[in-house]
Amino acid sequence: ALDAFALHEKDGWNIDREFAVFCMNHDINIPEAKQRAEKQYKVRPDNIDALDTYSWALYKAGNTNDAVPLIEKALAVKSLNASFHYHAGMIYAKVGNKEKAISELKTALTENPYLTPLTVASATAELSSLDNKTADAR
Repeated sequence: ALDAFALHEKDGWNIDREFAVFCMNHDINIPEAKQRAEKQYKVRPDNIDALDTYSWALYKAGNTNDAVPLIEKALAVKSLNASFHYHAGMIYAKVGNKEKAISELKTALTENPYLTPLTVASATAELSSLDNKTADAR
């Protein structure tokens, strides 16, 4: 699949966002994915897809605190895209905002048709973990 991206790029296509998403979905080439996502964000700083991709790349690269304002800007558009809400939930969980994490993950699972089976499993596991932490705190 990476060969196809290289061919498209050779033909002059801008595949930065698609390359970044593919790599993050497969947990490969995360530094390059982050770099390409950042490049797209700088070109289109108000684009919901660029915001989501770059925030997810920051999360994947371990820069989760930097991802929060970007995913919040993407969420402000009020999209029903489940993957945005999944990304937001995972980002919020990582920074310790359990309430927002639970809300976003539940929204993602409600809009389930846009999630992959692995993403559904990841969201469900994180939500269960957050619910257990909330119950333990009582």
